[in-house]
Amino acid sequence: MPSQTPEAPNPPLAPPLVYILFFLAAFFLNLALPLQFLPLGWNRIPALLLCLGGLGIFLSAALALRKAKTPVSPYQPAKTLLTTGPYLRSRNPIYLAFAWIYLGFACWIASWWPVFLFPVLIYVMNRFVIRREEAHLESRFGRAYAEYKARTRRWM
Repeated sequence: MPSQTPEAPNPPLAPPLVYILFFLAAFFLNLALPLQFLPLGWNRIPALLLCLGGLGIFLSAALALRKAKTPVSPYQPAKTLLTTGPYLRSRNPIYLAFAWIYLGFACWIASWWPVFLFPVLIYVMNRFVIRREEAHLESRFGRAYAEYKARTRRWM
């Protein structure tokens, strides 16, 4: 388990695990009651594009964090407020990247189930992960974060 500090956001579940659990639920729902939305074969191109796009966003955001010497982990306190690069258009580009990859896997299995669960996944991320992170960033960076939050959307 990651090391935790009191001043870190400390979400109840690691964000990648939230996406994985929702995808697994959708996958098993699809096994029990298949709801196919793309014919197999046609699903590969959007799946690949979404996954590669998500990977690109993730790498860009993770490299920006590393360059700023601030941790990627929500179990450690932020050291720097990033407002440029991938953080210019989204306050949560890593979670946006995970969403793209999740939807890419939805295309890969060509099932409606991940799509149906997607709004619930976003609600869970907003409510149990992002709110904690935003509270942490507000307490850590004050007015600078409030101004950034006012001009930059949460997702895109």
